Amino acid sequence: RGSSFSLSYNGSYLSRPLTVTAAERLASTNTCTNTTSRAIGTTTLSLANPPSTLGTASYTTPTNCHSGTSGSACATLNVDTRGLSLMAAVGYGASVPSSPAPATAPTDAQLASYTVDTGSIGTMVPYTQLGPDSVGPGPAAMKYYDSSGNEFVGYIYLAPVTLQMGASQATSVPIRVLAVLSSACHVNSKCKSPPAFSGFRYLGVGFDRGGTSTADPFASPRDNAFLAIEPPTGQTMSQGYLLSGSSITTGITSADSAGFSLETMSASSSVPGDWLGAPACVSFATPAPPAATPVCGSMLLDVGIPQMYITFSSRSSKPPVVAGGLPANQMISITAPSASSSVLSYSFSSGPVSGGSQPPAIGMAPSFVGMSVAPGGSPIGFIGLVFINTGRHVLFENQYLFDAQTGQVGFAPLAMPLR
Repeated sequence: RGSSFSLSYNGSYLSRPLTVTAAERLASTNTCTNTTSRAIGTTTLSLANPPSTLGTASYTTPTNCHSGTSGSACATLNVDTRGLSLMAAVGYGASVPSSPAPATAPTDAQLASYTVDTGSIGTMVPYTQLGPDSVGPGPAAMKYYDSSGNEFVGYIYLAPVTLQMGASQATSVPIRVLAVLSSACHVNSKCKSPPAFSGFRYLGVGFDRGGTSTADPFASPRDNAFLAIEPPTGQTMSQGYLLSGSSITTGITSADSAGFSLETMSASSSVPGDWLGAPACVSFATPAPPAATPVCGSMLLDVGIPQMYITFSSRSSKPPVVAGGLPANQMISITAPSASSSVLSYSFSSGPVSGGSQPPAIGMAPSFVGMSVAPGGSPIGFIGLVFINTGRHVLFENQYLFDAQTGQVGFAPLAMPLR
């Protein structure tokens, strides 16, 4: 009524948090899109009693292959250099408030390859590829990726995201997406020339990415397409996903999670329904006693990049063996959640060149190791003394699971490592 509304709840089963989405038509016309402007907002209502059992439904698709590869060669190339991707479309197949057109399922011609990234949050779609079941434009917004220095600029829309999952199409409830109209190099970044944006399609499905900012309008989990997929009629779907070089699964069932070693995370106190990064430790072997002491904090498995970044909260957090930088042939060990109890544990050499630019391409070793101290305090992802972005090379030997319902991540070894 007027400027308020109410929700009534009868106590029946809910499989996931509620997301409330609002859109209001404004009197003005957007001069860039020549359409009516809208005010758009979303918020999440967390469940007081989350489900204790997993859902009954999930969707699975093979990852896209490149350069005519298939099977293990496809998976290896995906993990090594190409990244994970699937076919998707934005703005088709679900009704949204004040939709200008009836809901339609995307055709093969409208589906396109979208890169999957656990190091960011938010769906990016070229404005020209936005489907008819979209509401907007909302406010202007920019998305900045610090690993590349690229920024993409456009307008926020409310739109469903459709994923081609094998022979089925899985569609999300309407979420906020960024319809991209231009791109640039972010100020003071290493980017040298503006990236192409007409084909930039991205599914950021990470967690613990912090709150919104001028460089990032999206906040986990309400802007995460993988967590917003609707289950088939009569079934339930647990929020989460499984990733490997060869397949992508949205939703988690008991059968999907069998064989995974799991570690529990802490709930975020600032973003409803979100989780803090997985506990993890890093240690650097010493040439003589005493033995290396692990430095512990949190970890991100970022499938968007092949390199690793180790960021200490302060100079005093750095072990003496790497106080002056990363030596050549330095052994680095990663364990999660701790050195004494691990669901993930591996070691690799920094390589023959100091600075970690040439790790031997074996096992789960990343393509590069960057080591730094956080400037001006601890950034997003810090829990303890160190933040470890492993990159995606962990997938050379493992599948990865994120259970957003119970707040767990897990790893299951591949029957045959990819390298």
